[in-house]
Amino acid sequence: MGRMNYILICLCSLLVVQVSLAQGLTIETVKQDLDSMFVGLDKSKVPTGYLWDTSVNLVDADSFNGQELTDSNYVDLATLFDIIVSLNSASVGGAIIDPASALNSLTIASSHETASVGILFRPYNYILPNALTDNLIDYSNGIVSDAYRDGVWQNPYGEEVLFAFATGNDGVVNESLVTFSFSYIDTLSISNLDLIRFDPGDGNGYRSVNANETLSIFYSSSGFKHLKMEVVFNGHSYVAQSLLEVKFLGAMSSSTSYYLKEPIQADYGGKTYYAQISYPINRQGLTPLIISEGFDPWDISNNEDQTGYSGFTNISNFEDVLDDYDIYYIDWKDYGADIRANAEVFKNVIRWVNLNKLTNTSNIVLGQSMGGLIARYALRMMELSGELHQTSTFISHDVPYRGANVPIGLLFAYWDLFDLTDGLIGAIIDIKGYGEMLRVAKELGTYVSVRQMLPLYVNADRQYDNSEYVSLHSELDAIGYPRGDAGQSIDVIAIINGGTTSNGTMSRYSQGDRLLNIDASASTGALTSFIELIYRWAAFDISKLLHLIPGKSTLRLKYQVYPYVSNASTVLFSELTYKKKFLWLINGKTEVLGRQRYYSPSSGVPIDAVRSSFYAPPINDTLFSAEDHHFWLGKYKMALDVKDTISFIPMASAFDSNDYYRDFLANHPVPGVDTPFTSYIISDTATFHTSLFTGIDNWLETVSESDVVGPDLAFTGDVFSLTGPASSESHIWSVSDPSIATIDPFTGEITAVGSGLVEVAARLESANSAITKRKKVLVGLPETIIQYDNTGSTYTVYTRPVEESVSAYWNDKSLKDSVTYNWSLIKWPSEGTPEVTPFYANDSISFVTDPNIVKIAANVEIISREDTLALFEYILIPDQYIHNLRNISVEEATEEITFIYNLNEIPMTLSNSYDPCIILRNNPAADSEIVPARIEVAGIDFPLFGPYTQNGNEYYIWRLFISPRLPFWEQLPYMTVMLNIRAAEDAILIRIFDEEDNIVQILSVPKYVLHVFPL
Repeated sequence: MGRMNYILICLCSLLVVQVSLAQGLTIETVKQDLDSMFVGLDKSKVPTGYLWDTSVNLVDADSFNGQELTDSNYVDLATLFDIIVSLNSASVGGAIIDPASALNSLTIASSHETASVGILFRPYNYILPNALTDNLIDYSNGIVSDAYRDGVWQNPYGEEVLFAFATGNDGVVNESLVTFSFSYIDTLSISNLDLIRFDPGDGNGYRSVNANETLSIFYSSSGFKHLKMEVVFNGHSYVAQSLLEVKFLGAMSSSTSYYLKEPIQADYGGKTYYAQISYPINRQGLTPLIISEGFDPWDISNNEDQTGYSGFTNISNFEDVLDDYDIYYIDWKDYGADIRANAEVFKNVIRWVNLNKLTNTSNIVLGQSMGGLIARYALRMMELSGELHQTSTFISHDVPYRGANVPIGLLFAYWDLFDLTDGLIGAIIDIKGYGEMLRVAKELGTYVSVRQMLPLYVNADRQYDNSEYVSLHSELDAIGYPRGDAGQSIDVIAIINGGTTSNGTMSRYSQGDRLLNIDASASTGALTSFIELIYRWAAFDISKLLHLIPGKSTLRLKYQVYPYVSNASTVLFSELTYKKKFLWLINGKTEVLGRQRYYSPSSGVPIDAVRSSFYAPPINDTLFSAEDHHFWLGKYKMALDVKDTISFIPMASAFDSNDYYRDFLANHPVPGVDTPFTSYIISDTATFHTSLFTGIDNWLETVSESDVVGPDLAFTGDVFSLTGPASSESHIWSVSDPSIATIDPFTGEITAVGSGLVEVAARLESANSAITKRKKVLVGLPETIIQYDNTGSTYTVYTRPVEESVSAYWNDKSLKDSVTYNWSLIKWPSEGTPEVTPFYANDSISFVTDPNIVKIAANVEIISREDTLALFEYILIPDQYIHNLRNISVEEATEEITFIYNLNEIPMTLSNSYDPCIILRNNPAADSEIVPARIEVAGIDFPLFGPYTQNGNEYYIWRLFISPRLPFWEQLPYMTVMLNIRAAEDAILIRIFDEEDNIVQILSVPKYVLHVFPL
């Protein structure tokens, strides 16, 4: 899931700073009301041309009077914008500054390695606090007027200054060498400044600077730098401050510095989706490791261009492991798309890697978070379509198989913020660093992939909506996990970051804990959009309140987000109050502008109360003090009571389990029962989502370098063992199907019970991990049939196991080379006695017939070291149909069933019935004492009727239908069942059983063709 929680936390904090009352109509309305109140003043007598009492004060002027540096007067571009707008609204003859133009000029002059510093210094006037009591002004009927005493005008004005500066890149540079330039937003008073000094926060103190000159500073470390400026005006010193975040990235290591990139695309639902593969230019022909990254909307960091692995958490701690692989890292360009769409891209990644890798070794796929969902879906869909993916191991790293958890209180807060951004002015949104972040944040909650991963998703209407989650996960449940290419197996293993907390409790939270508690005060206007949007009071006009009490004003926001640890509980509460007062008139007014409350679901699992991995918002220590729980951003000081981590991927979800309250460390899940994973490792305590905790490297080495060894074709007495690092560890043996074989749990000796494919497994357990190493084994000789193909008069007769999975395994392991085939052919000429030709061969033989040959019987004994299997096949020459089963054909294209009547082949003694049936005739080459008792056709069991004797031959009849006189159209539903079976198999298998229910013969009918005598 990536940085979703980071966005929510930071932007929730930003709402106090970023929202600005900069809408012209609102300011003009308030300004008109204020001007009407001060109409009795002679504005020409205001010495500076600016009267703060008449301003729509978006900032507290006292915070920016240059007297001292405090935690409340850091300046960023948004604050500088508010200061300019406030100064403009205070003008009673002073110059008007275009704030958008001024800030845009700073932005254009700045870059990732340069910072243009914009300076504002302007004196202004205000009405003295004692003006009314000392008769310096007259105030009557809400109108303020000049006061004259004995004809002498009384001066009511005091004077202060506004002093602030900010950088045009809004406090972010990406290089260690930064060049500062200096420009003046207010040029009218600069000539009166006696001195300007600047401290860039590099530890070397103040430097004297002038306009139109530059200052180059080398920062030896990244992080936030405290920028300070001092000016001297009329003999007095004034100070201001801002922040600069220095980000510079170094290469990871010499072995991972150079990367090739390959764009990959695929179509899904009529659209094209993209990803990019990064891989080292110096590949060594090692095992390919394909890393599928998680949800990562922050490609704007430019990190990928330098490391190739943006989004791979703690990759530097993983380099020793990575050195053993050729790495192919997938960067999802359409990370917000339907996970199934990116799965189509992943398929093309697999195809590209298989075409371009430097080795024939099978791939290893590591899926992190959302990337694991994509990889799982793609690999399994390739298998279901019959396409080889050449993957032997799928590593699932903290993947949300049962959903991720973004605390729902934060989701409600996100939509509050999403509404707020619509009220931001374009000049602030477009400032470098904000515009892209806000664009991503606005889109984040609408992404299909986000909705597919959140079972507790909150939509823009503040309603719970899990429809996308249910749609995807229902399909994932239906298709299951990758099982390996045909004849191959795949290890499906998991790394789990969840666990108990450091103090041993299940949940990180208790009832009443707050994920976020903002208690913030801001000057008038900074939260006006918040009032109008978050509470949606269309009838409420903030300007009617603002003009009533000009002077200082304060908005106070309480914004509290709670975890979901119980049902029907409060997960978000907010309250906004407004207060404004005069300096010269001691009164004021406080209004509760609004309250809102959102609740958790009334039923279900309180998802914040279960064991989970966590996400930690990366709040820099410069901005956040854990000691006093105050958060400083720009000019606002907020009491920020926030948990240091947020529950993210529940352990149960990463294990694909619904047992949310299970202690998976104390009670390990059983593979195939509690979890689909055969091997897994769990962090001892909850760790950062997709981080690499201690012990993973050794565990992965054991998993990857240990193997089960033993025969591919096993019989009683064969022994299996472990190689690699696991060989010295205590382990227990088991088999997947005890009806086929059993195994001694300690010695690994196998005992055959039946015949078929099983998995022989060795399981190792420690306190926090389980490793299962498996080997697919064929126990005993399998059920096998003889088939043949012909081209003209040339026939090839061959054997193959009945079950497709066994056949694929047989061929992959070349088991035909481990057994002996003893063939013989019996040929019947049109006249004369049969000719028997015995010979030894491989699993197939070829022969040429002539028109004199009318039928052939093929016999084979398959001889292994412990077992012998005898097979027989009866072939009509030149007829290509098998076993003399005639007269029903199925057309694949139209799915029509047609009866073909050939009365010459009907035994006349049986022709008194018209029910379709299969007639089996005793085979001259078969054991005459074998008496068939029942028959299975494509798994459907019916009894045989007979025998009937004609010309010395015995016939056995299997009737297709129980009711002998049903019209044909009423019999069609039964035919449809047979047709569906045919469509799923290469051939229809007919098994014939004797009276003791032993299989005495297995016959095969080609796909879509079944011949039956119509009686």
